[in-house]
Amino acid sequence: MNIVEFIKARIAEDEAWAQARIASDAWRKSVTMPPRFGEPEPRPARPDDPTRVLRRCEALRATTQALQELVEDGEAPSLVEATTLRHLTPIAAIWSDYPDYQEFA
Repeated sequence: MNIVEFIKARIAEDEAWAQARIASDAWRKSVTMPPRFGEPEPRPARPDDPTRVLRRCEALRATTQALQELVEDGEAPSLVEATTLRHLTPIAAIWSDYPDYQEFA
């Protein structure tokens, strides 16, 4: 498994989790956090809000795809590949708790 395959697999898992949460409809009760004392409005959605997770998945997928295309279309493949790997490694670090992440650390 290379770093792009690793990232795409983790994005797919996160996306499946978010879609299952949305389908269950139970998430709607916990999306907005209650206001703190003196705050008139509820605070923004929590980090585990499934709609936020889906937006993050889409952004990460687009970024990963764009970087992968640089490698595939690059005129200087070794330089482009090294640069791309440097940019993909922090993305992969999101899932650093996965055992197979250690291949890219």
